[in-house]
Amino acid sequence: MQPNPDRVTKAAQRPRTVQSVIHATTLLQVIAHARGPLSLSRLARAVGLSKPATYNLLGTLMALHLLRRDAAGQYLPDWGLYEIGVRVADIEPLRDSARMPLRELARQVHGAVLLSVLHGNHVLYVDRAEDSVGFTMVADIGIRSPLHTTASGKVLLAAMSDHVLGGHLQRPLRAITPATITDPRMMLMEIALTRDHGYGVSWGEQERDLSSVAVPLRGRDGSVCAVLAAAVPTADLQRIAPSRMAGRLSGTAAMISSSWSTSAPSSFKFCPD
Repeated sequence: MQPNPDRVTKAAQRPRTVQSVIHATTLLQVIAHARGPLSLSRLARAVGLSKPATYNLLGTLMALHLLRRDAAGQYLPDWGLYEIGVRVADIEPLRDSARMPLRELARQVHGAVLLSVLHGNHVLYVDRAEDSVGFTMVADIGIRSPLHTTASGKVLLAAMSDHVLGGHLQRPLRAITPATITDPRMMLMEIALTRDHGYGVSWGEQERDLSSVAVPLRGRDGSVCAVLAAAVPTADLQRIAPSRMAGRLSGTAAMISSSWSTSAPSSFKFCPD
């Protein structure tokens, strides 16, 4: 049997994956998403390689200033990794437009202010400002959170077409806190409220005792391309009321969108489909 020429051509054009690059990237991802330094043994298990092979990969990444070791010999991200991340072309104009407004908004709400975009099935935080908040929170630059647990994620879900939204809600909605909504029917009701109100609210659904309000940032064509959120202790949001918080956020969001729309790439890729 003669081989199909079309299949041969497509096979020849398909790029080959390089296992060493995959292993090195996996190491960077594991270390970047960890909440503390990681040992050689743990990293070897994560990447599925022997300790010597993992050690050599880590040494190469350290030589490139992407990783470093602490006093105990465990591995952490280095500044070289941060430099690469912040140079993502589509994000730079957004961060530049938002930098000063974020700081001013943080002073107004007396909490943490987060700028995020859609990344697969998650919210990806690309910038943050805070006003000497008296609490700690997981959400920070470069961290991802599930769409269904966050106010930002609900805004992104609400901006999706019903077809795309249905695909997201077919996946299990994992509980992060006792307040997390895990029933798809209840989440649909929550998204409907988000659409009606024009803002999303998370009542301690991602982090205990912390709640947030989020509003959309729109691109040139009016589509939702990023989200602005404020996080405060739940008791503070109950006292302020989400609608008042959303009003403060909306003014800043409009300011950022106006500045950003003149510099954002026309092919900005974080808009929900």
